[in-house]
Amino acid sequence: MQIEVFNGAVVFECVILSPIEAEAAGLSSSLVAAALLDPMKIMKMQKQKEKLENMDLENPSEADMQQLLNMMHGVDPRKLLAIEEQQNKIIIQTVKRASEDQGKTWEQIFLVEGEQQQDPDQNRLWVGTLSTKDRKAILDKVMNGHKEVADHLQTFRSE
Repeated sequence: MQIEVFNGAVVFECVILSPIEAEAAGLSSSLVAAALLDPMKIMKMQKQKEKLENMDLENPSEADMQQLLNMMHGVDPRKLLAIEEQQNKIIIQTVKRASEDQGKTWEQIFLVEGEQQQDPDQNRLWVGTLSTKDRKAILDKVMNGHKEVADHLQTFRSE
């Protein structure tokens, strides 16, 4: 599966997580998220999910910032970092190759956890350089890619 990153300048080739791997990754993130908030706050956030999805988190307005601050009151920042670390592991595990010419040629790439581990000569890129948008795109694709494959197989069988 291919995903454009860095505003289309690079294409990553990623492997899809199996349903069991995706479930385990999702469960791990859910457990960390559940530890962040009490159940009442989680229910309130679920009701506000649509508002969150419509927010421009890269460039939030003052009203968006206030709403986010209200929602995050009482959240332990260390636990937020735990969610990010879990997501980083998934991204690192699934990104395998990169292309700078829209897929004509490919090079193996290694995403690494720490900025100090980054080394362009060895094709090592710090996962922290990815934008929020790119991270979300990768996570969405690799976590739900098995559903796309299953859907494709269903249409293949009926042809």
